[in-house]
Amino acid sequence: LFGTGADEQLQATFKVVKNIKTNVSDAVIKTRVIAAWTVGGLAAIAGMSRSAFSARFREVMGCPPIEYLARWRMAIAKQALAQGAKSLDRIADEIGYESASAFSTAFRKRQGCPPSRFAREAPA
Repeated sequence: LFGTGADEQLQATFKVVKNIKTNVSDAVIKTRVIAAWTVGGLAAIAGMSRSAFSARFREVMGCPPIEYLARWRMAIAKQALAQGAKSLDRIADEIGYESASAFSTAFRKRQGCPPSRFAREAPA
């Protein structure tokens, strides 16, 4: 369109913009972890279609958006459990689960042990 160098620069600019959109969505997930996120909702924030957002997010972040959200929630939970100062109810509430039971089930599936055991065995 504009010549080889300009075309490459334009493509690089588009890539940066796409990365910014993905990074904005990443920041939104991390700051509003309790929200009931959907791929469509995150795509809307990024100003992209669901399919384009999902593909780009996976490319940049290494996993689908909802998987990333689940991993982020578990990372927060593991830190809280290791610190030992919060109840399961409070942790569940802070990371977007409707109950301690739902959180406990999800934690066990992802970590291979119940939260209480993780908390007992976590390094201080």
